[in-house]
Amino acid sequence: KDAAKQQGGQQYQLRIYDVTDVDLDSQKAQKIQQYDCEESIQKQEIPINVSSLSYVDYLAEIGYVTDNLQWLRIACSDPLRIPVLTRTDDIKAVETIIPGEATIGADVISQVSGSKEETAIATGNITPGDCEIQHLVVDSRNNCYSLNDEQIKGLQETAVSKTLEPGIYIVRIKSGTFGYGSDTCPSGEPFVLLWIFGGKVKNKKTNIPVEQTWSTLNGSHETLTLEVLETTTLYVFFVDTYTDDNGGELTVSVAKLYS
Repeated sequence: KDAAKQQGGQQYQLRIYDVTDVDLDSQKAQKIQQYDCEESIQKQEIPINVSSLSYVDYLAEIGYVTDNLQWLRIACSDPLRIPVLTRTDDIKAVETIIPGEATIGADVISQVSGSKEETAIATGNITPGDCEIQHLVVDSRNNCYSLNDEQIKGLQETAVSKTLEPGIYIVRIKSGTFGYGSDTCPSGEPFVLLWIFGGKVKNKKTNIPVEQTWSTLNGSHETLTLEVLETTTLYVFFVDTYTDDNGGELTVSVAKLYS
């Protein structure tokens, strides 16, 4: 927030983008809804406009607007697909569109609706009675695959690396895919593995300072926000069991925020 204010940010604002079937790398959002907010706000409920499709894709941003109407983004959510719920009359079979309502928190959009199934799909919130739940217990020692010195060296030599000085960074997939070389996935998958090693950092989703951490980027709209406390190295790579038929390449964007 302080950096945005230093750049002239005045009005704190929430923006909701309709990105239904839109490739944000090459296309603009179909619609933008803007809401002025108080800086102390924790949550805001807003109406979600639905279309004739069976779903809508939305993305939320928070930031500041300058006096000359420039938008200074502070944070951006992942895109969320919200199913358009329908209610059918048993006699006339008339379909009625039920407008959704969205709850915007610090880093999530969730649908509020009468359908437990649709809400679970949209938000990942699952409660007992809605489904069958199984819990997998992962032991920190017994279920941890250990890398020896030779394997660590091999990983470092294989990966693309970048030194990160102290500061705040946002890491995301800019373009491209990882190609498995399989007929079942000819277009590849926008997916990459990240290893941050060599100095103390915080993954802002966990906010725990650690000497090293692992993460993934799944899709072109997912981001990893890192607070680098000590100079460290970011390693970006893929893992596969057979690489001879792999194809394609992927570009990862590493943005350092102004302090």
